[in-house]
Amino acid sequence: MQSTELPQDVVSMLPADPQAQLELANKIVSFAFASKISELEHESRDLRESLIQKQGTIKTLERRVGNLESEVNELHAKNRHAAEEAHKLQIEKAALIDTVKRLNRDVAKLEAFKKNLLQHLHDDEEPVKLGPSLAPFF
Repeated sequence: MQSTELPQDVVSMLPADPQAQLELANKIVSFAFASKISELEHESRDLRESLIQKQGTIKTLERRVGNLESEVNELHAKNRHAAEEAHKLQIEKAALIDTVKRLNRDVAKLEAFKKNLLQHLHDDEEPVKLGPSLAPFF
């Protein structure tokens, strides 16, 4: 049985016996099926390899994200500690400024007292004019 849909070159190469044609068609279909299965298996293998590679990339990125999150948390803790330390230092600075002001006032009072005392001592050192006989005792 000849088909008008097939090119003449192909029809001329077909066996004359219809049973042989069916066997040839079965072999062609089997070969095409095996080729398609091989192609799909190759594609499946490539997809599996790509999946494994992408899963590895995902794991690497997840580890990296985890490390970066840890680093961010550590930096937040350091920042919080530094802010607390800065606050403590600011309080200590204010206390020291108050102490310096108080000490400066005390020093000014002591200098005034010293000046007054020296002035008083100086005034006391001047001999009182008591007469010539008592002046050498002072």
